[in-house]
Amino acid sequence: MAWERQTKYYFKSGKICYKRYYKQGLLDGISKHFFENGNLYTVENFKSGNPFGEQIEYNDDDENSIRFLKTIKNGVLDGKYYHKRFNTETTGYYQNDLMNGLWVYKKDGKVFAKGHFINGDGSNLGETGIPRNGRIGKWYFYYQGGEKAIQVWNKNSVWYISRGFNEFGVLVYHAKLNSNTEEAI
Repeated sequence: MAWERQTKYYFKSGKICYKRYYKQGLLDGISKHFFENGNLYTVENFKSGNPFGEQIEYNDDDENSIRFLKTIKNGVLDGKYYHKRFNTETTGYYQNDLMNGLWVYKKDGKVFAKGHFINGDGSNLGETGIPRNGRIGKWYFYYQGGEKAIQVWNKNSVWYISRGFNEFGVLVYHAKLNSNTEEAI
C-alpha cells in the first residue's frame, strides 16, 4: 500500500523552514524552503525522490526575485538556466546536461557578452569566466569605455578569430587564436 505524507520543519522562532511531500518514503511533489522572515528560499519539484522540472532559488528581498533557476529532465540539466550573483546575470539553455543555444551574460544590468553554444560542457574558462568549449559562431563582448570584441569560433571550438574595436568602432586588433593556449595561429 502506498503511503503519502507531508512534513514540515520549523525554525526555533516557530516560523516554517521546510514543507515537503513524500510518497513511499521518497520526496514526491513540490518542496518549499523558506527564509526565517517567511519569504521563499527554494521551490523544488520531485518525483519518486528525483528532482525534475524547474528548481528555483530566491533572493531574500522584498521582491522575492529569482537568484537561480535550473530545469532538470531525466536527472540532468535540460531547459532554462538563470543565475544572478551580486551584479552579474547569466541566462541560457541546457540540453541533456550540455550548454546549447544563445547565452547572455550581464554585468550591472548591461550585456557584456553573448553568443551560442553547441554541446558546451562548461570547461576551459576564458578570461571573462565564460566557458570556451562549445562556443560556435559569433560571440560579442562589450567593455567599459565602448570597446567591443567580436570572436568567430569554429565548430570544434579549437580556434577562433578575434577582432577588437575601440569606442569609435575602429579595428584595433585582428588575430586567429588557439582556444586552449591563446597563442596566435
